[in-house]
Amino acid sequence: HRRTAEELVDFLAVLFRAQPKKVIAVDLDGTLWPGVLAEQNLVLHEEWDPNGETALWAGVHQALKNLRRRGVLLVTCSKNDPEVVLPRWRALSLDPWRARWMLTPDDFVAHAIGWDRKSVSLQRLSAELSLGLESFVFLDDHPVERAEIAHVHPEVEVYDGPMYGLRRYLLSHPGLQSMSVSDESTLRTEMTRGQLARDTARTEAPSLASFFTDLSVSVTVRREGDLSRVGRIHELLTRTNQLNSRSRRYTAAEVEALIAAGGVYTAVTRDRFVSYGVTAAAVLDGDTVVHLAASCRTNGLGVERAFLGAVAEAAGQERLLVVFERTAKNRPLFDLLEVLGVAEGDRYELHRDQLTADHVALSFSD
Repeated sequence: HRRTAEELVDFLAVLFRAQPKKVIAVDLDGTLWPGVLAEQNLVLHEEWDPNGETALWAGVHQALKNLRRRGVLLVTCSKNDPEVVLPRWRALSLDPWRARWMLTPDDFVAHAIGWDRKSVSLQRLSAELSLGLESFVFLDDHPVERAEIAHVHPEVEVYDGPMYGLRRYLLSHPGLQSMSVSDESTLRTEMTRGQLARDTARTEAPSLASFFTDLSVSVTVRREGDLSRVGRIHELLTRTNQLNSRSRRYTAAEVEALIAAGGVYTAVTRDRFVSYGVTAAAVLDGDTVVHLAASCRTNGLGVERAFLGAVAEAAGQERLLVVFERTAKNRPLFDLLEVLGVAEGDRYELHRDQLTADHVALSFSD
């Protein structure tokens, strides 16, 4: 009965996206392959046959590839020389039969390879991706490295089991599972890579105005009627934290009912680097936005402001009331609403003429 209860708890955690994990930070030597790649040539080693002794590592690669397709981001966190290990890894993964199962450096959205303490590397990755460390899972075969992360960053989930149990852990962890996989999930690595390129362009631009001009942000807004987008809208309402107006979590069936009732608006965002897919969703009842959620990938681009203005226009409203419930993680949305409107109890009053962003090209779709 205890096992059944634990499985039920895990199922409910998946259903309601309780404590989702969004990033897996992976060590290299001893975790993704046997031995130290920088000190030996593993290309010709017979033990690399995935059907032989190292099926253990092949299974880890396959599990991580599966999670990447579900939208989990992969990053490296390794004490190594990147100029040595990355070329060798790339060459190792180019072999035709090995390419069927082996991860390549390009499967990882970011690399933290160097000689810093891994707790420092994880903090840097968290800042680079704009994702809290509580959404990270850390994989490392070395007990000292695991202990350091657990001590410095207790919010990070550290796998502390045997290597032979790692594949099972990855494929059964409730925080890494999803009831459905949207198009945006399968492309999350590519979209995040585009976001990082955008951030680099921002630091190199002579001014913020020129950056926005060159970025060519476009947002397409529509009153949602496409049930094929239930999965993505469900993701936004239940998985986002920083730009989420409420703590309430919906089931996919509840989201489908909201769409069928005609009360859901969505935004699809693009810039010159990448298409981000559906980045915002609003549940509207009259002039009241009862739930608002937006992706952090487009935070700071004026998308949320322009989206709310477009929702007001499409609904024929001169003002919107946004229901807002303060949580431990939605400070970014609180700050935005403080700028855009006036708080009245548990909601913010926003006027349509204030909800514009000149650099965002808006369009509407049926």
